[in-house]
Amino acid sequence: MSTMTSGCRRAALALSLVTAVAPLARAGEPVPFLGPDGQKDYERFQVEGFHRAFAISEGGGFGQGNARPSIENATKGAIENCQKRDPHGKCAIYAIDGYVVWGEDLATLPRYASAPKLGGFIPSDYTPVLGPEKAAGIIIWSHGYLPGVDATQGPPQGYVARFEALGWDVYRFNREYIPQIHTEIQIMMDSINAVRAAGYRKVVLAGQSHGAWISLEALAHDAPIDGVISISPAHHGTPPTSAARSDFRQLLHEIRSRNAADIPLVIALFQNDSYDPGGRFADVPDILGGSAVPFYLIDRPAELTGHGAGNGFVFNRRFGPCILRFVLESPHSPGPCE
Repeated sequence: MSTMTSGCRRAALALSLVTAVAPLARAGEPVPFLGPDGQKDYERFQVEGFHRAFAISEGGGFGQGNARPSIENATKGAIENCQKRDPHGKCAIYAIDGYVVWGEDLATLPRYASAPKLGGFIPSDYTPVLGPEKAAGIIIWSHGYLPGVDATQGPPQGYVARFEALGWDVYRFNREYIPQIHTEIQIMMDSINAVRAAGYRKVVLAGQSHGAWISLEALAHDAPIDGVISISPAHHGTPPTSAARSDFRQLLHEIRSRNAADIPLVIALFQNDSYDPGGRFADVPDILGGSAVPFYLIDRPAELTGHGAGNGFVFNRRFGPCILRFVLESPHSPGPCE
């Protein structure tokens, strides 16, 4: 039986008449037809990464598909999980990534928000943009590279959704392979300046692999930023060259020289990372320890292995809350995560 109030029923009817998809309902805003358990699941859904979909039925069914490789896969999983709760009802998609699509043709879902490009940064896929006046800040996702794969199609890692749920705009630094890293870093630096000129109050860089490396480079190059999240940083390919560790140590020394006490830095390193030359887990505290740099090292967590260990929902669920706390709270402390 539906536990939705008459007010929520009116809201559902209103939603079915809208002519454009809308940004997600945030925590505390009721979803049509759902009781307390469903409302709590929807709150969890908002931080479950990309791509994600949430389905509901008039009989109170609900389900989500999260951290999926595509929108199609996410919607399929959401419908299937909803039908398990309401086998005889008709489940339909309520939300996809950053948008409510209830009552709409899913084909109307915009892949990119109607928002300005900021230097080399563009809005992230299927994510609404609030703009510098309304957003709490902007987080820039920089992907890694994989031979033969268009990395610009890959979604940001899951913890980025936690910033989105708090009203942050999500942009991304899409790029094909650039053989000269100095060119890539310069594009990033110019784009960060464009973000600041647009009026964003807070700017956080986040990336994986090569995207994680250039995010560290931006910090070392005195970029006007408010935080860096660097997951499995890599630049030298696999197997890593002899310069891989010495260049990493040099980069850390440059960050220490900046000695910025107000720019939190998160670095995650994993066991069995084929791009890791070894020893870097010791280099981070060895070089940054005792400096003013607030750093949080996620050091080879159990049961998370390989270069892509930060990509799945498991990493987000275990470490996403701590990453968020460390970057946003002052004094910077991750709290309990393991």
